[in-house]
Amino acid sequence: IQLQLLDGENNASDKKISQFLIQSINSDQRIRTAKNIHKIGCAIHTFHDVNNRMPSFAHVDKDKKPLLSWRVMILPYLDGGFKIYKQFKLDEPWDSEHNKKLIDKIPNAFRSTHPAVERGKTTMLAPRNDKIKTAFDVNKFDLMQLSNADGTSNTIMLVNAAPSSAVPWTKPDDFQFNAKNPVAGLVEKNSTGFQVAMADISLHFLPRNIDAKKLLALFGRNDGSVGSFQKSSTTEKKQLPVFWFFEFLAD
Repeated sequence: IQLQLLDGENNASDKKISQFLIQSINSDQRIRTAKNIHKIGCAIHTFHDVNNRMPSFAHVDKDKKPLLSWRVMILPYLDGGFKIYKQFKLDEPWDSEHNKKLIDKIPNAFRSTHPAVERGKTTMLAPRNDKIKTAFDVNKFDLMQLSNADGTSNTIMLVNAAPSSAVPWTKPDDFQFNAKNPVAGLVEKNSTGFQVAMADISLHFLPRNIDAKKLLALFGRNDGSVGSFQKSSTTEKKQLPVFWFFEFLAD
């Protein structure tokens, strides 16, 4: 659906209607995206409960070469995902002759609600940086370790990135953020912000002008710098505005 804002002296009402429709579509996209992120977060937690650890950012071979994304490895715990999971050859890379045929079978939870994202690609990404430890790491750890560090409610686990950051959902690739400008690649031109899921699966909508240091504090899992969504009596915690928060999402 493409909507064009009208200009001119005699079409003020048309312009208001167009703006209302755009806001309605954006709101619907946010709700559907939030439900998808929540489903993915629940699948990650189920993976953790079964395996006593968080999934690594990639499934690797004996030589530690990344083969498949964590998104493939949580499929058994995602609604309808086990059937797709059984079709993968886990000892082959994501783009092997066999596995690349499964890219089009992207589960609904990983599909972007943005029309600019082509089929088989996802914007549901884990934040990663070579110098900053995040919720998804090459080293296996559990949520108890994270809880004892910065806290699960203070660590971003997933982001819904901008369409330009979309990757094939089976590829071991995610949101590689720039420490100097961590919001780059998260928001599109006309967006007011972006959606994230914390490690405790709480969902937030963060503004595009969020302070870079606060966002980095939320990306890092044990940097000792806590970005908080709640008011605190301590002056050391960085305070973040909550624009949109889901405590419960109905199917």
